[in-house]
Amino acid sequence: MSKVTLEQVELLADMARLTLSAAEKECYTQQLNNVLAVAACLDEIDTTQVEPTTYLVPQRNVMRPDISRPGLPIEQVMANAPAEQDGFFHVPRILAE
Repeated sequence: MSKVTLEQVELLADMARLTLSAAEKECYTQQLNNVLAVAACLDEIDTTQVEPTTYLVPQRNVMRPDISRPGLPIEQVMANAPAEQDGFFHVPRILAE
């Protein structure tokens, strides 16, 4: 089993733009090594007789039926608009030409 080194934790913290104290670096090094130890234990389990699965429980479509219904009147929709132009929301341009 490969071990996570202090240098690897420092590199990871640098890439994530985290400033860690020496104690935090040591703590994270130990925690990451613990995670790898658990993963190594899982590798020892014999799964040759286990069928691959995508989901542990049966999946079903939980979406409601698509039912057409009338929308809000334009006056009610535009009541909350900070600015309106020709029945549409008017917003500042964000893309340069």
